[in-house]
Amino acid sequence: MTDLHINDKGHYGADTSEGLTVEVQGDPKAIFFKEIVRASLTANVCSSCGFTEIFTAGNLDRLWVHYKRANR
Repeated sequence: MTDLHINDKGHYGADTSEGLTVEVQGDPKAIFFKEIVRASLTANVCSSCGFTEIFTAGNLDRLWVHYKRANR
């Protein structure tokens, strides 16, 4: 999946526990009810060099279904 939106909910939203998420809109052309699916992002960081890997945690099947629908 390419060109997904990354959201930072940790600073401006009321619920600061969500942190970074990735989002797919199942119907991006819709004005309302875009069928948004989100998944949390987690990271592994090397303490020696700072290399960072970011992973998506959960909802991978739903993300893929909505991504295919939006990119037909």
